[in-house]
Amino acid sequence: MLGGWEFFYQGWQHSNPTEENCRKGSNRDVVFPEGREVRLDGEYLKKMGLTKKRMEECDALFFYQLLVPICHPAFSGIPDDGRMGYYDEVANCSNEYALGLKRRSGTYGHKFSPVNAEELVIWDGIVIRNMSDNIADCWLRDQSNTYDRDIDESMNFRRWLDIKSVMKQNVYHKEKTRTEPGYDPTQKYRLIWDVMTHNMNRMIEFGGLDCTGDETSWPNSSYADVHSTLKGKKTDRGGQHVLLLDARRRYIYAWTPRHRFFAKNKSFSATGQAEVVRLIDKMEPLLVGGHQEDGDTRRQIFNAKVHITMDNYFSGDNVMKYLGERGYKATMTCRRDRLPEGVPKSAFHYLKGIKVDNRTRVARFEQPIVAVKYVKQAEGSEMKDYTLTHVSFQSTGGTNISSVNALSENVLYVRERKKGRGEQQRKWGIEMCNARELYLKNYSAVDKIDQALINWRVTYRSWKWWHAPMRHGKAIAMSMAYQIYLQCAEGGVDADWKVTPVSGPLFKKKMSAQMVNYRARQHNYPGDEKMRGATQTAKKYRGTSDEGIAMVALDSGAKRAHYDKYVDMKMMPRDKTKRPRLCSGDITLLTEHIKSMKSKHKAKCKYCGQDTYMMCTLCVGSMYVGEKRRSPERWQRGEPIYRVL
Repeated sequence: MLGGWEFFYQGWQHSNPTEENCRKGSNRDVVFPEGREVRLDGEYLKKMGLTKKRMEECDALFFYQLLVPICHPAFSGIPDDGRMGYYDEVANCSNEYALGLKRRSGTYGHKFSPVNAEELVIWDGIVIRNMSDNIADCWLRDQSNTYDRDIDESMNFRRWLDIKSVMKQNVYHKEKTRTEPGYDPTQKYRLIWDVMTHNMNRMIEFGGLDCTGDETSWPNSSYADVHSTLKGKKTDRGGQHVLLLDARRRYIYAWTPRHRFFAKNKSFSATGQAEVVRLIDKMEPLLVGGHQEDGDTRRQIFNAKVHITMDNYFSGDNVMKYLGERGYKATMTCRRDRLPEGVPKSAFHYLKGIKVDNRTRVARFEQPIVAVKYVKQAEGSEMKDYTLTHVSFQSTGGTNISSVNALSENVLYVRERKKGRGEQQRKWGIEMCNARELYLKNYSAVDKIDQALINWRVTYRSWKWWHAPMRHGKAIAMSMAYQIYLQCAEGGVDADWKVTPVSGPLFKKKMSAQMVNYRARQHNYPGDEKMRGATQTAKKYRGTSDEGIAMVALDSGAKRAHYDKYVDMKMMPRDKTKRPRLCSGDITLLTEHIKSMKSKHKAKCKYCGQDTYMMCTLCVGSMYVGEKRRSPERWQRGEPIYRVL
């Protein structure tokens, strides 16, 4: 016994394991016992509009708008829609900024037409669809390798720049400066982070009991208050937020920014330790029966205190004590300068590096050193009893793992590792114990999100520093939308939703196409029918999502696709859409249009600009008709039979 710690050198097993003092049911064979995984609320998702058809068609934008709503939730038409709005709020803040501080009403200088939520969705779709370093290349028609017709037809480049120049995430005249009380360095961009975290909480029925905490970083060379010099990262300067995620599904439960304007906590002076305290404060109201302030509409999704895994930036005796007294569980690597207080360093393996020789190789087969401390609280205290464990390996690395209320046993064993395939496959064993395996299988959640963000590539050039964390937040929301889709596709949320999921890159491709072609009048998502893009369109031209494509009824009783849908499908090459060129799937729809064409006065074709005398009475538009009308071979190649806009 040293300083209240009891040492074990031949393995250790808890004498009285309970749900409170360990992760009961976890052992070397089962790291994640049943009942600890996050579960989505199937009834909630059905209320929000998720159907079997959306799953089969992989409606990527639907999952994204669950987290980042397009319309204001008050106008979604969904009873008790407690989500936070985003695109509608950004549109209001941007217009107020453009017509207020920027003075772009048109009296002097450049006139700005007010932006709406529909345009902002298209704007974001252009960003994630762009594959060029310079987003302007998407509009260059003479550059076939960068030109994107969907982007070109959805919004012109001048409009994209105008929206970018006035985009605002907050009310500009309510911003506070550094010298004012209540100054928040994240005020310019925190809306997207708050929205996706809050709305993710709304669709979870039971929260996962294994969480991962770590920082996520974005590069930026500005001198904003949330940016600083970064060490050990791929960039030398940028900003960081600390996320608390589900260890397996990577859903965000809470987040906190990293900057120097928080009130100092004398008990937790280190940055990482203070961040742990702030995250716990955000998690407390999410416990079933926990206290929630007025106006907090988050669901209470945790039926027990969670287990948190973090690295050595956050660990320390005071953190373990803070978590243990409140009944939480945690596993963290321990810095060599934060070993358990009251115990000499010589009791643990603390040297940074040791030469690999026969002696150290033999040490790999020795049981790890396990120090255990049982803490009992005074009678009548509100604080809880807890069990501290500290594991130090007798191997070549000075690895120490501290935990509280997490382990029920710790013994040495071997795990097989493989590399290669077939005859070239190599197998070997690695030293393992319960503490190390628990840490490794929980810790990687944030790193996996950072890896996924590279594939989303939400980037463009901007002089405004806050666009970097805003883009970073949107990329995380898109990554979480894919994780929601994957969990639904497994069939565990609803058996009818079980499908073979698409890959991440294909999910991104579908989402980008849906965003640049998004129109409120198509009525594809909750609240679309109340947006001006739909209400200003004649009723007979508005769509419904009943059949997956917008359909309207004619006075003759016949049905045809909405005109915009018809044009999109007719003009796109088959190899681009992988779908029939006509909304009806056959030639009947095209035949009706050709039969309706009449000779009228001379006019310009609304598509190609050539002189024409023909007009389609169904589309009410002039069009050029050439030899393509009588060329079946060109029809088979996917070329347009006639041009129309």
